[in-house]
Amino acid sequence: MRLFAAIEPSFTFREALVDLQGRLRAAGVQGRYMDAAGMHMTLAFIGEWPDAVTACLPPLEAPFDIALSHVGVFPRAKVLWAGVKPSPELNELAGRVRRKLTEAGIPFDPKPFNPHITLIRKPVLPGGAPPKICVPAAAMTVRQICLYQSANGVYTVIGRTGSVPPEQAAAETGGSMTEYQRLWAQARDRLGEALEAAGYPAEIADMMAKHLGAPKAIDRMTDYVRHGYARNMEMLADEMLAIRADADAWREKKESREAQAGYNAYLYSRRMENDEDE
Repeated sequence: MRLFAAIEPSFTFREALVDLQGRLRAAGVQGRYMDAAGMHMTLAFIGEWPDAVTACLPPLEAPFDIALSHVGVFPRAKVLWAGVKPSPELNELAGRVRRKLTEAGIPFDPKPFNPHITLIRKPVLPGGAPPKICVPAAAMTVRQICLYQSANGVYTVIGRTGSVPPEQAAAETGGSMTEYQRLWAQARDRLGEALEAAGYPAEIADMMAKHLGAPKAIDRMTDYVRHGYARNMEMLADEMLAIRADADAWREKKESREAQAGYNAYLYSRRMENDEDE
């Protein structure tokens, strides 16, 4: 398994990251935009390891807040990311995670901790630098550490140091749940009911819903379960991955069309300029 320990953004924090992606897109930044469901802040990258290591991760001594603050670029890694305000608690947490892994004999990437959440891979930046945009105000309370598995470009939470209800995470900034968040929670609950009725653990609905992301994708999974197509857990997992792949393909196609439309508009404007010059 390809593993890493990370912080999972709350719903409200994730919404701000998606908003930030939209502002970058509007500013002309192209590239492979990260799906909201897979956003995370890596504390320690473990890489290939045969077993889940949740038990080796330290518990949080106390919850603490982080706040979105800026964007940056890793040129060599070809990544544009969102950063947070300096946080001694966050740095200390990353250090404790790494010390616990070392004590357990579990290797990890030794590069210094640089808190960031990837927004775009292989970004194409107008002017060669990140555009100067207003970063949306957002904060969240860190209450747990998540163990992620990476497979075929999909990031799935397979373990947690604690249990925080998604509804609580959705309202971590103190506001009520948005309409989208309510739709997501309702879709997740429907999936849980369908799984339980089909003889599967209802608890896996939360993991599957987070992996699928959009309420429509979750409802598609619910329909699959209700019709009794899945005869075992492997078939459930295959269908979940297929639905996610379809959603990713649709998004990439949409982004490609938007990029082509922008390029066509640019060519048209250049032709108009040339006609005026003549």
